[in-house]
Amino acid sequence: MKTVLYFFLLIGMPFSLCANDWTLDVRGAYYSPMSKDVREIYSRAWIDYQVLTSKRVAEYWELWGQVSWTIKKGHTSKGYFGFKDSTRAWILPLSVGLRFIYPVACRTRAYLGAGVSYSFLKIDNRCEDFYDYSFFSSSPFKKHIRKGAPGALFKAGVLIDTGDNTFIDLFVDYFLQSFHLGRHDLFEEKVIGDHFRATGFKFGAGFGVNF
Repeated sequence: MKTVLYFFLLIGMPFSLCANDWTLDVRGAYYSPMSKDVREIYSRAWIDYQVLTSKRVAEYWELWGQVSWTIKKGHTSKGYFGFKDSTRAWILPLSVGLRFIYPVACRTRAYLGAGVSYSFLKIDNRCEDFYDYSFFSSSPFKKHIRKGAPGALFKAGVLIDTGDNTFIDLFVDYFLQSFHLGRHDLFEEKVIGDHFRATGFKFGAGFGVNF
């Protein structure tokens, strides 16, 4: 949480110095990682929450910053010597970039954008077994995995004005991201592999305010 606050403070300070021509957009998306291994463990349907802020820097250009987060439960195995291991993954990307916005109809603007990201991955594994003895109740998988890695974010969408200072944002994001895990543990070697590939499309909508 501190990382998110520092990120928004960093990108918000320049905006506050010139409080015209910037926006705040709260968004939600259907996120589907393309990795077969990730889908088998966590399923293909994730919900992604986003907050985006942008500042116009030229007639058709905006500088933007975004934080998003998603949490998904899954199962690392369907019975491993009597074990049923549940797992939960958090992904939190921090992104900045540039987008081109052009009016295409009355009260409607289309945009294309791209940016760089730095993402944080957190995986917690928990054993759900049927034994009371401590020897049997130890999961064979690493309990906690924490990783960070750079990535990229590509954007396309349509902004539809609903009032003088409000709009609806219909968008598609392509999230390019992979985390190197290594092969130091059964979870990494036998279940997910040496990379957690989070690359995928995000389809969603948001509500924004112009300032």
